[in-house]
Amino acid sequence: MHKRRRMRQTFGRGRKMTMRLLNTKDAAKILGLAPQTLAIMRLRGSPLRHVKLGRRVLYDPADVFEFIRASKKSSTSETARHGRST
Repeated sequence: MHKRRRMRQTFGRGRKMTMRLLNTKDAAKILGLAPQTLAIMRLRGSPLRHVKLGRRVLYDPADVFEFIRASKKSSTSETARHGRST
């Protein structure tokens, strides 16, 4: 079972930065959605950003939480980002 992927990038003077990425299953769990829903959202051009590495689809946790923050509504009369009512 793959929990989180790590991407390592080397910067000047040999310092390394580790970025932990979520797989689709873990991102879906955080969002309270089915993994298939995330696949549909990717196909429709959802504002939830993802990284495609080969066949793997990964999500930056910061992007997942930003998507949640951007989705907050004060009332049911506010429209969704794509013009549909929520």
